[in-house]
Parts: sequence; structure tokens; C-alpha cells
Amino acid sequence: SMVTAGWWKSSFRCVWRFAPHCVMPAVFWMICSLTVIVATDVSMESLHRQSIELQDLIISGAVLLFGLVLSLSFFVMGFGSWIVRLTAYCKFLLDNAEASGATDAELLDKQSGALTAAKERRGYVWGALFWASLFMLIPFFVLVAVICVKVASIRQVMGPLTINLDIGVNLVLFAIGLPLFIALLVYSFVVLAAAAVSNQSPSNCAKQSLSLSFSLFLPLSAVIIIFAIINVVIGTPADLPQLLRPELILEKRNVYLTALSQVWQGVVSIVLFPLSLTPVCEILRGRIR
Repeated sequence: SMVTAGWWKSSFRCVWRFAPHCVMPAVFWMICSLTVIVATDVSMESLHRQSIELQDLIISGAVLLFGLVLSLSFFVMGFGSWIVRLTAYCKFLLDNAEASGATDAELLDKQSGALTAAKERRGYVWGALFWASLFMLIPFFVLVAVICVKVASIRQVMGPLTINLDIGVNLVLFAIGLPLFIALLVYSFVVLAAAAVSNQSPSNCAKQSLSLSFSLFLPLSAVIIIFAIINVVIGTPADLPQLLRPELILEKRNVYLTALSQVWQGVVSIVLFPLSLTPVCEILRGRIR
């Protein structure tokens, strides 16, 4: 059904009606990003002078520390709020297979009911995510190790400490890192959807999500990769050069362009985030206990 125009039309309609619920977490993350950008720019401004005094260092460090603490607070609030909203949307999708025929009022009522249920189920969801994070620890650290080795080979980042990797080693790193990244992404999506409706214990929910991730890996990875690319291209177009060429991350960027990019990313996230879960829930429907 995902290949039909009617299915996509219905999906966009449901996402659009749910989007207002996602404004608050999107705003939290926008404030988080903008706080980091402003604090970093202000704190570094005094360090660009020819003569730097101790007072400049203290003020710069204080501004940066205050900005990081404030941004961390908004990040935590935004992350928690996003988990509740996305869990609610998964519940709405999994409990309402035929939402296309519902009126706008019925859609809003069902989505509000799903959000209320998700808030009441918050402890269960976090429990399932905790168990899932334990299952992901080893592959996550392997992925981090692969990334660290790759970063160590970038001369613009490491300078004289750069290590030289031949093409064979780079291929091995790619062959290990990419599947691991996709697998972690797939499992994260599945456990979030499963936690929305599962009637098992949180640990068993995480275990079943792992089983579903393996058995449905190909279709799930296909749709998740497609939507990950869509999120990057539409949500962070200004960051594409840095994603394609990591060495550009160290180059100074226009602070206003960076801030505008973060605002744009927050605006489109209220639609792109729940939309990304739609095909995942379609694949999982009827398979979660």
C-alpha cells in the first residue's frame, strides 16, 4: 500500500493534523541549537583580539559555560518531549489502520487520545528504551571506534598526528561502520514504535524489537535510509558540504546562516519526524505483541 498515491496522501494528511503537537519539542531544540551558536560566537569573539587578557578568558569561559548549561536544559526538555510525541504518533498509526476515511475531527480526537495515552505510558517507554540502549552498547562502541579511526586519518583535523590508511582499511571501516549505523537506526525506530503499543514488559519489548529488526531488516532499512536522506536534504541543506566532506567542519561558518539553518530544521521537523515513522509503522502493523 505504500506505493500508492492514496496511501501517501492519507499519510501526509495525518502528519499535517498531528504537526501542531510537535511545535513545543521543535521549539525546545531550536532554542538549544541557537543558544550554542550564540554562546560559542560571543565567547570566541573576545579571543580573536591581538592581545588577550585574563579577564577576557574568564568572561569567554563564563559565557560559554552558561550557554552550554542552558542549551543542555532545552535539549533534555526537547528530547523528552519528542519521545512522547513520536510514541503517540506511532500509537495512533498502529491502532488506526484505516485512518484515511476519518474526518478531520475524528483524526484530531484519535491523535489527542494517543498523545494522552503516550504521556501515561511514559515510564514504560523509557524502560523499553533503557533496555534497548543496553542491547546497543557493544555495536555503538564499535561504531564509535570506527569513526575515531576514520577521523584520525583526516589531515585537516589531526594535522601532524594524522595516520595514513590504505584503501583496503578504508573499505573495511566502511563495510563495518555503515551496516552498524543502519542497524542501530533501524532498531531505534522499531523499539520506539513497539513501546507505543506493546503489552509485554519493557525488557521483552526491547527483545521483540530486536527480533523484528533482524527479520524485517531489509524493508525497514530501505525506508529508514530513504527518509534519513530526505531529512538531511530538506532539513539541513546548509550542512550538506560538511556531511560530504567532514574536514570542512573546522572551517568558520557564517553565524547567521548557521542560525537560520537551525531554525529551518526545527520548522520542518514538526512534519518530517512523524512522517519518517509512518512507513516503519506500516511495516510493523500487526507484528507487535
